[in-house]
Amino acid sequence: MKNLMKLFMGFALGGVAAVVIEVSPMMVPAVLGVIAALVILDSVSDTKATA
Repeated sequence: MKNLMKLFMGFALGGVAAVVIEVSPMMVPAVLGVIAALVILDSVSDTKATA
């Protein structure tokens, strides 16, 4: 359940990055996108390790 919540939070952060791109300089959404990708990859790797 923890990994699933982390996965949803990663996608939510990616969505926030998509919204923020409209109102801020390019660096902020780029950093948010990278963090979102890392959270999603971490969640997937944790899920594979426990399976």
